Amino acid sequence: MRVRLFILTIMLSSAVMSQANIVFSVPDTELLPNAASQTLWIHVSNEGQPVSLLGLGLNIQIADGGPAAGGVITGPEITNVDLFSPAFLFGSNNNGQGGSGSLLPQIYEAATLTESGSIQLGVGTFVVGSITLDATGLSLYGQTWDITLHSLNGTSELFGIDGNPLSVLFRPALLTMVPEPGIASMAVAGGALLLLTTMRRTKQKLNSSPDHHRKQ
Repeated sequence: MRVRLFILTIMLSSAVMSQANIVFSVPDTELLPNAASQTLWIHVSNEGQPVSLLGLGLNIQIADGGPAAGGVITGPEITNVDLFSPAFLFGSNNNGQGGSGSLLPQIYEAATLTESGSIQLGVGTFVVGSITLDATGLSLYGQTWDITLHSLNGTSELFGIDGNPLSVLFRPALLTMVPEPGIASMAVAGGALLLLTTMRRTKQKLNSSPDHHRKQ
């Protein structure tokens, strides 16, 4: 009896360790000012054993949820979450869009289940879906916002073959407002022109100085 209990404990511990090696993440992303339709990707990484999945539920939030959620940080709006591109984890086996969609401008819920059977989450990193952001009205260069996969509405989940959520970890990510490429290029060009002009003026002063003429 004790041997059986010991083996069962080891099996359960191994399962928990395997699940704990599943990580949800969104990469740090640079956003352009005053621009809609900016896309970033949701990844899931598995460093443990392959796992069979029946479904997925995503709860995404930017900063503290913004004023509409009782927060104080206005950030980009989440306008869409796509789970169904053929390249995505559930893209080829799903029963359609679930979840409530846009709950508030900075909070979004999306979910799906398999159409039949299960999805195999192998070892490696896979794309779960994409997030579309709208930064219209935001233009402060260097401003940052947290983007998380657990919101005031709940936490993101992967559902195992028994229908229960797996234990997963979440990697935080940062959105950063950067200048438009054209503006950045102009700034670099302007800096180079200023440096060149300064060098020319310095050379002219040296050439016209009395000491320079005496050396000649």
